[in-house]
Amino acid sequence: MDFIKVGEKDGNIILADKYGNRAVFEFLEMTVIDQTEYAALLQTDDESIVLLRLTEGTNGKEVYSSIDDDALFERVAATFEEIFDED
Repeated sequence: MDFIKVGEKDGNIILADKYGNRAVFEFLEMTVIDQTEYAALLQTDDESIVLLRLTEGTNGKEVYSSIDDDALFERVAATFEEIFDED
């Protein structure tokens, strides 16, 4: 599923899905794997961490996409675990 960045509030980003549902996230960290950017976000409603691929949409807005490939998701998650363990 894709989410479009529609704004910012109190230092957090607001993402909307294709149905217009909005959610607020705290941007935790970004990393690059194979020339693709991935973001770790903390959903402020339930404090769950979400890992999403970050790209630029055709309209120039930031697009955050779910990572559907299980092996890639595990690789991205392991990379973020290493980053967070260093902190």
